[in-house]
Amino acid sequence: MPIYEYRCLACRRRFSVFYRSFSAVAETATCPRCGGMRTERLISRVTVLRGRADAGDFEEAKDSLDEELGAEDEDWPPLDEEGFPDTDDPRELAQWTRRMSEELGEPLDPVLDQALTDLERGADPDEVFERLEAEPPAESPGETA
Repeated sequence: MPIYEYRCLACRRRFSVFYRSFSAVAETATCPRCGGMRTERLISRVTVLRGRADAGDFEEAKDSLDEELGAEDEDWPPLDEEGFPDTDDPRELAQWTRRMSEELGEPLDPVLDQALTDLERGADPDEVFERLEAEPPAESPGETA
């Protein structure tokens, strides 16, 4: 039962589509965010599991993923146990959020983008978060169709 990833050429949104069989797979799909029909199929990351997993395998896989995502990169702040930046600096958090958005190919909502810009310029984080609560970023439709 395949799951394929697509990117909408209109809004640049990456989304996944689940098909019940290989014969049902379409070259293009409808974007769940904007309804656009101009999409391109992407090559998804593949994970291969071998044999029975134990706790050591999980740690090994996590370390490998951290390396792939740049967690060991000097430009990235160190990550905590949950995979988030281990920093209290709002500027670093904003920059990390932008970089993750780019790495994952997910565009930022304009409201969130403005909030990150404000944090990077040194705005008071409490004021920025209050504004975000008053005008939250638009919720995107589900990632899968």
